[in-house]
Amino acid sequence: MIGLDPKAIKNTKKVFKELKEKGKTILVSTHLIDSVETIADRIMIMKDGNIVGNDTLSNLKSQFSATDDSSLEDLFLELTKDE
Repeated sequence: MIGLDPKAIKNTKKVFKELKEKGKTILVSTHLIDSVETIADRIMIMKDGNIVGNDTLSNLKSQFSATDDSSLEDLFLELTKDE
């Protein structure tokens, strides 16, 4: 959603929600993590071309010992940190 003004972002999220309610699948690839945190049913996190997490946000938090108040950004940074 880079380059969209706040009104366009809101409208885009509205369209996503409407499509979701119709049972449609929407694939969004973004670095703007907070823009999808509240609308995604499932989240896939990749690092160096490999999937390091793929589930619901709550399940990912459980799998990777994140706290309930951890954000998707916190989880992303944990899963993609350099060893």
